[in-house]
Formats: sequence, C-alpha cells, structure tokens
Amino acid sequence: MFKKIYIPVVFAALVALITGVWVNEKAFALDLSSRRRPQRGAHAIGQVTSISQDQFTLQRPNEDDGSFLVDEHTIFRGLDDSELEFEDLSTGQWVRVTAVRNEGDGMLARLVVILPEDFDPSEHEGVSGRVSDVDTRVETFTLQTRNSDDVIVTVNEETRYSGGVKNLEDLQNGMLAWAGVKKLDDGNLLALAVRARYPIVKLTGRISEVDISAGSFTLHTRRGDKDVTIIVNNETGFRSREGSIETLADLEPDMLAFVSAKKPGGKIDAEQIPPLEALMVAAAAQDQLPKYDWRITGEVVTVDNSTFTIETPKGKQFVFSVTEDTHFRSRNNQVQNLNDLEAGMKVLVGVDDLGSGQYRAGLVIAGHLK
Repeated sequence: MFKKIYIPVVFAALVALITGVWVNEKAFALDLSSRRRPQRGAHAIGQVTSISQDQFTLQRPNEDDGSFLVDEHTIFRGLDDSELEFEDLSTGQWVRVTAVRNEGDGMLARLVVILPEDFDPSEHEGVSGRVSDVDTRVETFTLQTRNSDDVIVTVNEETRYSGGVKNLEDLQNGMLAWAGVKKLDDGNLLALAVRARYPIVKLTGRISEVDISAGSFTLHTRRGDKDVTIIVNNETGFRSREGSIETLADLEPDMLAFVSAKKPGGKIDAEQIPPLEALMVAAAAQDQLPKYDWRITGEVVTVDNSTFTIETPKGKQFVFSVTEDTHFRSRNNQVQNLNDLEAGMKVLVGVDDLGSGQYRAGLVIAGHLK
C-alpha cells in the first residue's frame, strides 16, 4: 500500500523550490555548509575483506560478514575527519560504517570512517546516547544511553571531533552523540572520536508575527494548529528563491515557512511547544510559489521521451507531460529530470489540468514518501 503524504503540495513546493533539497536531516544538520551529512542509520565496525566496483564486504567481530553498497553520495573520512575517497579503501583496513537500508536489497553506506592501522577491536567499542552532562574541568562528558544508563567518557588532546562540534566545549546537554572509545586499565573509557549533533524538529506553517527586537518570529503550525516561537541567532541559515530572504528582518507575516530547529531534551508537550532555536528557515510569500490545480501520488509505471505514467493506490493510471518548466526534486538530487525517473519510484506530482484529459507535471518529488 502507498503511504499518505502529509506535506500539502503548497508546502512541498515551498521546500522543493526554495530550499532546493529534499527535506531530511542531512540537509538541515547543525553545520549548514554545503557538505553532505549522512542520514540516520545502523552502525557497524569491521575489517574490509573484499572490494568491488560499487560495494565492499566487512568481517565484523563476533558477527556474520556484511556487504555495503556505495554510491556517489557515500562519504569517506579518516578518524581525524579528513576527506577521503572510495579509492582510499583497501582490504585489511578497519572501518566504521553508517548505513541505511537500500531501496532494493542490502545496506547502502552513507558514511565510512577509515580507522588507524593499529586499531584493535578488542580494546575499543562504540557508545551512543544523549549528552546529559559536560565537565570541562575534568575533561569528561556523560551519555545517557537508550537503556537509560549513564556512561562517563573521558577526552584528551588526541580526541577527534566531528559533526556539529569541534571540541569538548562545543558539546551541549541534549545533543545526540556517538563516541569511539578505548577501555583503559583503570576501567575508564577514553574517547578517540566523538561525533555529535542536535536532534532536530521540523515544522511547517504560516508566519503570524515577526519580533525584530526579540530576535524571533511566531509560526502558526500547519499540523497541530499551534503558535510556536522561533528564535533566530547567528547559527540560523535562511533559504529563499533567489536569496531574497537573508535575515529575520526580511520575514513578513503571512509568509509560508519551513523551519528546522534544535529539539529540546525530552519529549515536546503537544499542548505547549517551547521556543525553539532555528537552524534553518525557508520562507516565501504564497504568491511567489507555483500554483497547481491538484496533486496526485502514486508509483511510476512507464517513462517515455516527454511523458511518464503513474498508477495511484486505487489502481488508476495517469499520463503527465513534462516541459522545461517542470521541477524535479528528490533525496540527494538523484532525480533531476525525466530521464532519471524509473518505473517503481513513488512520486508526488503537482498537476496542471490542461483539459480534455491532458495533464502537465509542474512539480515532481520522487523517492520514499511519508
């Protein structure tokens, strides 16, 4: 069965045409630079046993072999966060892999960290959780794991940091973090590498008020019908068509907005959402967005030279023509034009009804739909 798409076409257009990227954590991580970030996924540590053109295999301690696919968006790094390439991978190396399930079978590697040559898995382990305490005096931080256990991790001058932090001082309570640690003789855990970021909440809605003096604006959310105060600071990035919105002062009431913000620790009370610090704000006046007669979701059945056909969840088929004005958007920008569409893809289409049973696609968002 097809899953319902919760973003109305007007907000899909806002996100796709203003931000220019698919809505996901990778696009709106704490670091708002153009460097891609891996999406959430499973983690694995192992020794490379074989490498082919588009995948590699790991022998994992006390586990079966695991194979991981590689594509043009897979990131390779050293433990010091140096940028590497697939060609730097060789058999015998120890690596840490963050992977997601591929659209077909198998796992797709999103981040591959090549570990030092003297890496000994018996002396190392990984621990992850939410940062609950940071003590710069004794150079430690505490992680509350998924099992609610508190794990104290020590750092030193050789600890490498990545993600949204550069040192221990950058770690903040509420951040999600992973640490590759070494077990010391005294039982303490020493972090060799720390990767951390803020958990993120995403909101869409209409701006109802802008308060320049307070450095914030009020967003009336589309889902939940709530007024949320959004705080803007020097970490906040702005996205708009042709770069027309660069600061809080450029926002206006009645603009439509998509906000990616730091999620506070614990669960958010559905009745009273606290003020949120914005990492990214994408906004536009509604009359700046393309208008479509209707929207439709389904699965691509066929693709021709200038048209494609989809089948809806109820089994009805529609043929859409494509012109130079058709906008294509997808995760990782994998679908940029009609030639990139493939049978079996799930799509949302913003439709222009031409009459007499003729339809033109104004916006095509392809990929996994929520």
